[in-house]
Amino acid sequence: MHQIVLAPGSSTVPQRHPNEAVYHLTVGTGVVRDLDSGEAADLRVGSMFHVDEGTGYAFVAGPEGAELIGGPCPPDPAIYTGRGV
Repeated sequence: MHQIVLAPGSSTVPQRHPNEAVYHLTVGTGVVRDLDSGEAADLRVGSMFHVDEGTGYAFVAGPEGAELIGGPCPPDPAIYTGRGV
């Protein structure tokens, strides 16, 4: 499980994992973008989102920043080598 803390308006790098991922927004607001379909969903504190295996995605923090917990399961080793894209 990971903790991701983002400054206002910042975003994660594009992600794509061989397994599914789940995140919970614990602080702030933001948008999760499906990089394959172009769809986006607004998130607020308490929101959870699921990403299907192999789907490209990125999270963009709202104006007050954001904090998420979660990640791919099982963990994606590429994250730790800088190739989690």
